[in-house]
Order: sequence, then C-alpha cells, then structure tokens
Amino acid sequence: MPAIVDNTTREAQPVPTTGDALLAGVVGTGLSFRLFHELTPETEDSCHYSWSVSNGFCQNDPQATEKLYSEIASAVQEDKRMVEAQQARLGETGEAGLVDIVTDRARIHMRRVVEGRLADEAQRAAAAAE
Repeated sequence: MPAIVDNTTREAQPVPTTGDALLAGVVGTGLSFRLFHELTPETEDSCHYSWSVSNGFCQNDPQATEKLYSEIASAVQEDKRMVEAQQARLGETGEAGLVDIVTDRARIHMRRVVEGRLADEAQRAAAAAE
C-alpha cells in the first residue's frame, strides 16, 4: 500500500485508497488540497479559463502555501499552453479530422445536442417564414 509521511511524527502512514477509508477518518497529515479547474466556452474559438485551490496542508505555513500555489500555477500554465495550441490546430484543420476516443464522450454528446437544437431552430424559422 502506498504511504505518506506524517509531518508531525515523520513516520510513514498508509494512504487511504477508498472513499470508505477517507470517511472513516483514516487520513494522515499528508498533502491535501481541493482544486477547481475549468474551461467554459465563450465564443466559437475562445473560452474562459479559471482555477482555484484550497490548501488543506500546512495551513499555518505561508511558505508551504506559496509553494503549493506556485507548483499548481506552473501546471495550469502548461495546460493553458496546450489548450491554446489545440485551439490553434483546430482553427487550421477543423474538427472533421478528429479521432473520437472514449474520453470524448461529453464533447460528442454536447456537439450532437447543439446540432439538434440548431436544426430544430432552423426548422421552426423555416416553418414561420412559410
């Protein structure tokens, strides 16, 4: 079983691997944080990109909080560059050449819903024009 080092005793403690262990309070004083990370479409080719983190680790140590923030900020900047590169590539090639994989399920579903609503709207507009 993986282990974490308890900061108070410097002894290795087992890492809970299930929700039941976490709910039972089998947690050490290891690294703990909540991360919110999201992209929300704004236009056809832009989005709002935001993130926040709450520190549940060494909360009384400003240096630990700053280190946690800087490490996560660095990772988020890497993600941002990748998303920008993906958007640039989509701008060049469009979506027709994309290969759908299992993790694209939400994108595919969203695209089908939007296309269906656009078709319904066009049909209603055509019927109203008659």
